[in-house]
Amino acid sequence: MFRIIKKQNKLVMENPRLVRVCSASSPRESGFSLVEMLVAVAVFMSIMTIALSVLITTIDANRKAQVIKTTIDSVTFAIEDISKEMRMGTNYACLQPGENYSGDCPNGSTAVKFYNNNEKTNIIYKFISENNSGTLKKECEGATCSSIVAEDLISSDSGVKINNMKFYVVGATCEGGGVLCTGGKTQPRVIITVSGTISVKGGSTDFDLQTSVSQRIIKNN
Repeated sequence: MFRIIKKQNKLVMENPRLVRVCSASSPRESGFSLVEMLVAVAVFMSIMTIALSVLITTIDANRKAQVIKTTIDSVTFAIEDISKEMRMGTNYACLQPGENYSGDCPNGSTAVKFYNNNEKTNIIYKFISENNSGTLKKECEGATCSSIVAEDLISSDSGVKINNMKFYVVGATCEGGGVLCTGGKTQPRVIITVSGTISVKGGSTDFDLQTSVSQRIIKNN
């Protein structure tokens, strides 16, 4: 069914149904409004800020963990360097009051002395505390000491603050035949303890290390 209407001084024939359908489906210009864009940008920026904060915190924590691990590994390596030399030594003794080296020291001492069978000399490891930190020194009696890694790693310039280092000598004195002197043989041991502080960005971390060194050379009384 068609109808004739007048448009711009012209007679035009139209189908009403077709006109209604076309007018109903004619598209309108679409897009985001300014408010919608601002809301979207604000949500995006909030999510990115949270994500970046988490990422930065994770990276910072990982960096601190790496610094602590590297420092602990360095001090552990230094102690192992001492232990390696001490295991093959004999005549363990610790510093007693009066600057004398003799016998056991179950309460600990800042210095230990033993005979190095390879260098054929007495070796002394001494922890010297100064300026709220400490340094490990190696001394040799009547000979030139071989350099050790421990002197560089356990020092006030190594980046780690060593608060305390002690040597506990047990079994070096076997008067009366104790458990370690069974069968007329002794196997003394030295317990080494180290405590210190690692300074990292934003704070510090305390640590404690301990190792035990047993004399491998069995010595008859």
